[in-house]
Amino acid sequence: RVLLLGSGGPFLEGDDVGLPGDVPVRDWPAGPAGIIDMVGATSLPRAAALLRRAEVFVGNDSGLMHLAAVLGTPTVGLFGSSDPRWTAPLGPRTRCVVPEGFPCSPCFRRTCNQDRFCLEALDAGRVLAEVDALLASGGRIVTGEGAP
Repeated sequence: RVLLLGSGGPFLEGDDVGLPGDVPVRDWPAGPAGIIDMVGATSLPRAAALLRRAEVFVGNDSGLMHLAAVLGTPTVGLFGSSDPRWTAPLGPRTRCVVPEGFPCSPCFRRTCNQDRFCLEALDAGRVLAEVDALLASGGRIVTGEGAP
């Protein structure tokens, strides 16, 4: 199952939730039944408890990413406008994925001024491959152009 965490309101709205046909997620549960949306619905201590029990964390450069890594949860950090050389998750079971082909990255902007946002260019297949490699090796590797 997939657990969504973060601040703000619910991520999944209504019955129109679906996955693009080109997302290569292995054994994805059909429809929203396999997704637990707790965005904006949990405290930080509860989020920490959930992260501690997770098989793996995948998410952007955020407080939850760092919390997952510190708790020892295998962590794949997704970087776009931020720089893993400064804010990579620390721990023995972490990886970072950085978009390739964006000379403006890291720009540290909250709003992109380019035609395509670098974080949106991260390929789901590449992220899944990093998850698989991390779970198989248990080691810390940072991949992608500009990675430390």
